[in-house]
Amino acid sequence: MEKKSNSYAPYIFAFIYTLIASSTRNLFFVSGYAWRAMLYFLILVGMWRCVEWLLSKFENRWLRWIYVIIGINVYNLAWIGLDYYTFQIITPFSPIKELLLSQFVTAFSPLIFIESINWSKARENAQIENLRLQAENIEAKFKLLKEQVNPEFLYYSLSNLKKMVNSKDPQTEDYILKLADVYRQILKKERNLVTLKEDLAILKNYLFLMSYGREAAVQYEISVSETSHHYKLPIFALQSLADNCLKHNDFSTENPLYILIFQKNSHSITISNNYQEKTIPTSKSMEQLEMRYAHEGIENGVITETETSTYSTTLKLF
Repeated sequence: MEKKSNSYAPYIFAFIYTLIASSTRNLFFVSGYAWRAMLYFLILVGMWRCVEWLLSKFENRWLRWIYVIIGINVYNLAWIGLDYYTFQIITPFSPIKELLLSQFVTAFSPLIFIESINWSKARENAQIENLRLQAENIEAKFKLLKEQVNPEFLYYSLSNLKKMVNSKDPQTEDYILKLADVYRQILKKERNLVTLKEDLAILKNYLFLMSYGREAAVQYEISVSETSHHYKLPIFALQSLADNCLKHNDFSTENPLYILIFQKNSHSITISNNYQEKTIPTSKSMEQLEMRYAHEGIENGVITETETSTYSTTLKLF
């Protein structure tokens, strides 16, 4: 409906202004009035289209207005000059200065109307975009929580715990505390960002839990400068990448998985692993992580690099 109404706007505008011009100059009963009215109507429609076209060519508002004002003057001078030296249909009834002034003032009507419509659309689009981002953010949080409360992770951890209890493993208490700490962090779902120090603590607990009983098959090393500990990143970002390493690679005691956590610079952190691809259903965890960076206004927050034998993901710290 909005599109249809806008398409009629130039003709409604031209019709109204033609009537106003005719009444103020007493042209209704002048010989050849119909031709004059038709010509003036077409000139005003052309003016509207000219303004519309110029406004669509520039992003900067002030630049648009400058070019529209210049365009209006050129357009008015062109049709007034053409009529004055050829047809003599409109200009004989008004002094040139008065005609130019009235046309210049008249041209501001489409300018203001179109700009108002553009501003209204921009505001509406901004509101829609804001609602879309909010919806995506809520969806990302839900998926994050769902992903972290991973039944496979819980099953693996509880199976290990059962074995440890039965064998009276001295590390049982430590294992329980680390598992409890991981789930305590998971349940703090109102937190979006944490410091690198906090996320490293979550990562260490997670890797300890997931590598227990298969230390020869899953080996990891963390080399991160303490000077970067105060920087922030999305919560569970590191644990999500470590989880990807475990899910997407085959590993065994004979062919262990090596996970290296290090820094290329103080404003990033990289997780790298030897590439031993395993075929599994496609995971959307990387897309979700990229989305979470986007919600924080961080561009290129997640960068992946694949080489012949290694796969690396670098996260921005901010």
